[in-house]
Amino acid sequence: MSPSPDDDAPEDPSPKIDLAPAAFVTFWVTVAAFCVAGFGESSTWLIVGCVLALGSLALSFAAAALSAKDPLSGLLRGAGVVVVQAMMTLPLLLWAGLENVSASPKGRLLHLRGRARLARVSFGGGWRPRPKETPRPRLPSSVVERAVAAEVWHLAARAEHASVPAFSKLSLQLVALGAPSSLVEGAHRAALQEIDHARRCFALSEGYGGLPWDPGALPELADSLAAPSRRPDLVGLARGSLRDGCVGEGVAAAMAEALANGADDPSVAETLRVIAADEAEHAELSWAVVAWCLDAGGATVRAALREEAARLDDHRAAALPDQTPISPERARALGLPHAALAEQLARLGVQRARERLTTML
Repeated sequence: MSPSPDDDAPEDPSPKIDLAPAAFVTFWVTVAAFCVAGFGESSTWLIVGCVLALGSLALSFAAAALSAKDPLSGLLRGAGVVVVQAMMTLPLLLWAGLENVSASPKGRLLHLRGRARLARVSFGGGWRPRPKETPRPRLPSSVVERAVAAEVWHLAARAEHASVPAFSKLSLQLVALGAPSSLVEGAHRAALQEIDHARRCFALSEGYGGLPWDPGALPELADSLAAPSRRPDLVGLARGSLRDGCVGEGVAAAMAEALANGADDPSVAETLRVIAADEAEHAELSWAVVAWCLDAGGATVRAALREEAARLDDHRAAALPDQTPISPERARALGLPHAALAEQLARLGVQRARERLTTML
């Protein structure tokens, strides 16, 4: 009986390395890190997620390549796996990165317990304009541009939504301190305008991204109402109005106007012009509040405002992160703020606010 050819074949002494489990675990740890970075607005976890993403891509490529029978098919299989995984990870990275934009997207923020607060994220579509007033953006051909635009407008919508209770809080402070009715009326009118801004921004976010985002609960606000952190006073009101209102709202108005002039989509440009006009009105309201605080508080408020004016250099306007894969030209055409424009307008806004304040002191 002749021996089988397989009897003489030498056995492969090298063991097979299976990296698939490690690649699988690393991928989902990366997803978890980006989720923590996005929901927690943690730049540390964003860096961790980026490092893990690179390691996950390398492991996935190696696992796919080693599982193939020959080197060429291994390279092709590994490249395909990397492309698919990158397409799954990139939107998550963009979202987490945009959630960690350190600059405030607008002027008057909701400050609770010493921090600016935004509502939780929810679904529903309850924060939308009436159908005839709903902006419907033209969708760019680039999927990346759509994803970035959707997230930027979502972040702007959450900030506009938070400004509604911020102006309600301002109206309560004004009433508590005995301010004239014109200032209280202006605060309530501004809150209604912020509702309109939030509705428009949520509609644009849904138009670009297709997801019906809505603002959710704001538990920190409930805690603040149950146990206020401090009594309102003229010094605190004057300081906050100068920083968040005179400077913040003024820069936000200038930014919205500049973006409206550069946007090539009429619906986006119209939304930005509405926001620009209202934010300019809010800035003037803040100047009126500052003037009243000076009249009512005298030398104490004047000294506090001089001190606050010296600290305004740290003001930053909203801007896309440097890592965003969109050129400044395309950002301007989409109506999105880029870093150079934001820096220029913030610097100019601080300078003009100081000059105007000097004439009032």
